[in-house]
Amino acid sequence: MNKIRFLYLFLLFFLIFLSLNVYSADKGELWNEIIVKYKAHKVLNLYLSFEQKFVQDFSLFGTHNYGFGAVVKPLSFLDIEMTYLFEQEKENNVWENEHRLGLVPKLKWKLITLDFSLRNRLEYRIFETKNEWRLREQIKIKRTFDLIVIELTPFLAEEMFISFKEGEYNQNRLSIGLTLGFNKHFEMSLYYMLNSRKEQGIWEQFHILGTEFEISF
Repeated sequence: MNKIRFLYLFLLFFLIFLSLNVYSADKGELWNEIIVKYKAHKVLNLYLSFEQKFVQDFSLFGTHNYGFGAVVKPLSFLDIEMTYLFEQEKENNVWENEHRLGLVPKLKWKLITLDFSLRNRLEYRIFETKNEWRLREQIKIKRTFDLIVIELTPFLAEEMFISFKEGEYNQNRLSIGLTLGFNKHFEMSLYYMLNSRKEQGIWEQFHILGTEFEISF
């Protein structure tokens, strides 16, 4: 009963949070990602990803990317991921291309009923006129509730971005969301993100409503 009450309170808070931020936002964005995973071995997963982003209060299709990667699980508490991603972002009505290579170690541990993870994503970004390194560090907390026919997992995450070229911390993503696991092959997530970005020396905040669909084989 305590678990159900906790879940209801979380869902109520989540819906109120969305209502107060996204729909009243001056800078709202909608992100959607589809991930297809294949378990090649008990310690190796392969995946493809597709993402689209609608910006400027959901009115402009501003970004899309396509990626693939491999996740190796050498230890129960450690994942090591290698990724490639191609992204196009619309700037001043012109699509700009980016190729991105990534190395992503992730530590996982459990504390009482909560699951924690610490992910460090080291990226090498290749643009048409420049190349640069970037570090993204994310900490995530979640808890799973098994409701017989479905698994519900509320989560809270924060991710910091550090540009090596600029030598500074220039972006932060604070997210709250809920993952629904229907079976071992399909799950979906809904989240709200407060995205703070430093652009031309000024910090600006963007309100993101995001969905993620994951298909596993």
